[in-house]
Amino acid sequence: MSDVILEGLFDSTIKVRLLRLFFRNAQSEYTLDEVIEKIHSDPSSTRYQLRKLREIGLLKSKIMRFEPGEEEKEHTKKIGRERRVYQVNVAFQFYEELKSLILKSTPEVRTLLVEELQKIGKIKLALITGVFLNVDSTKIDLLIISDDIQRLKLVKVIKLIESEMGHEIRYAVMNQREYEYRLDMFDNFVRGLTLIPHEKLIDKMKAGS
Repeated sequence: MSDVILEGLFDSTIKVRLLRLFFRNAQSEYTLDEVIEKIHSDPSSTRYQLRKLREIGLLKSKIMRFEPGEEEKEHTKKIGRERRVYQVNVAFQFYEELKSLILKSTPEVRTLLVEELQKIGKIKLALITGVFLNVDSTKIDLLIISDDIQRLKLVKVIKLIESEMGHEIRYAVMNQREYEYRLDMFDNFVRGLTLIPHEKLIDKMKAGS
């Protein structure tokens, strides 16, 4: 792979977030405002990195006009204005190789998730699957077992991880009693998680802590 392309891809944290966003949502088009909202970045840096990715051909863009009635629920698209939208270029020379690399490079995200979860409660189990492990057709990406967790802060943690992953995180929270009851009752949801690829980032169930 060209050294020039590699140097242009991995020179900033924002660019890595952009790559994850576009590779995980290859069919989607985003305005600058939408990108900023999804990856939690500042306008100047994001605009610069989008331009750099366009220059090497990894992203493509076009001008669209959003008329009244279109995308009404998406407040980031200003009605009646022409806006540039961005999308990953699937015809890019190294598209498949980069996609495989980008979607597998999440160890630091898992470390961040563990660190942030430990700040907001006593987590007995944190199990990941789905988008974290590139497992398709799962109902959930993250299961958290805790008898004492700050829900409002959890929402902020999820938003942070979503900005890093470039994808919505589907999650569920249960206390230990409910979790163990559902296991004993062979609950399809809970039992099903043990039958698909998964990873336990935190596991204190056996220790009883």
